[in-house]
Amino acid sequence: MSKVLSTIVSKNTYNKNSLESTDNSSSITEETKKHRKKVSVIVPDHSANPFHMSGDVDFFLLRDQKRNKSHSEREQKKKLRVHQKMTYSSKVSAKHTSLLRELQLEDKTEDQEACTEAEQLHAFHEHTAWKLSMTKEKKGESDNINKYINQKRQMFLIQYALDMKRSEIQRLEMLATKEEAELELYFTEPQQLLDVFTKLEEQNLSLIQNTQEMEETLEELSFTLKNTQIRMDREVNQLKQWITTLMMAITKEEETAAELELKARVFHFGEYKGAQEDKLLESLNCKVLDVYRQCVGVQQESNLGTVQMLTIIEHQLDELLENLERVPQVKIEQAEKAKEKERRQRLREEKAKMQKQLQEERLQRAQARAQAEIKKKRGRRLVFRSRPPALKTKEEPENELLDKEKEEQLFFFT
Repeated sequence: MSKVLSTIVSKNTYNKNSLESTDNSSSITEETKKHRKKVSVIVPDHSANPFHMSGDVDFFLLRDQKRNKSHSEREQKKKLRVHQKMTYSSKVSAKHTSLLRELQLEDKTEDQEACTEAEQLHAFHEHTAWKLSMTKEKKGESDNINKYINQKRQMFLIQYALDMKRSEIQRLEMLATKEEAELELYFTEPQQLLDVFTKLEEQNLSLIQNTQEMEETLEELSFTLKNTQIRMDREVNQLKQWITTLMMAITKEEETAAELELKARVFHFGEYKGAQEDKLLESLNCKVLDVYRQCVGVQQESNLGTVQMLTIIEHQLDELLENLERVPQVKIEQAEKAKEKERRQRLREEKAKMQKQLQEERLQRAQARAQAEIKKKRGRRLVFRSRPPALKTKEEPENELLDKEKEEQLFFFT
């Protein structure tokens, strides 16, 4: 009975998974021979578990083959060009697709092998000798439920493993299709990437050229700004100096105008007589003539009046001032210092001369006092009458008056 169950289980497993080879037929014939001999000793039956590992598979050989294959693939990748190499995502997608293709090929081959084995088994089952041996074994064998349960359990586990593999294969297929749908190369040809790089390089060069031009213009503008600033500062300082000189000239002219106005008033009110006026005019004419000779020269003198000489001197002064504006400031400062030094020297000499003259006058007066007769004072000395003291009026400040008015208004009208 156990052999019948084992044959049924092996038949089912052959139909579903196609994993047993034709060696089972030989094992079955050997078992029938043993049954005919009626050996009482129980021999361990290796065909009870139909799923066993074949002895002709060498795992070490497979490992070496896989290692050599990976080494050869690496060497080939080193020799490839840049555009022929693959990225990680493309490699994964390629692996998925290749794996799917291999699995499909394996499934096809396994299906074909299972069909052929099923046909062979069906033909073998139809054989009369096999039928007789199987019927004899059914009579002699005892039921073994434990063995049947174990076989069913193994079948279930194998079926579960196969279902899990199929689900994993389906999941990988879905992932591969999804990745193939999502991943789309932006550049289809390497020339497109080179064109983009050339465009970016041209843009970069144009930007660099623009920045250099802007820097040059900025330097030129900064240079011109500095020059204009220096020139404007120089002009401002020059204008300030001109303003100071003009203010000094204005003050001098105002002083001279005041003196002339005073003299005109004196002449107008008749304080001076005709002879004195003539003397003053003659002295003025002499002074103007002296200035005219110093400024213009003697060759142009031809009985000119005082007013005419003054106008000529004024024109000459204007020309000199215009020429003075063109002269550098350093030379003007040097000339001013020299003139200031001469003026101080002349003032010192005049002051010393005046002091000497005053000293001589003092000595003369002292000598005259010493030689004069002594007059004795008699009586009381006459003095002027003193003025009476001025009366001081106490003035109240306006703020206090305003405060008092405010207080009265607040007191009476609130």
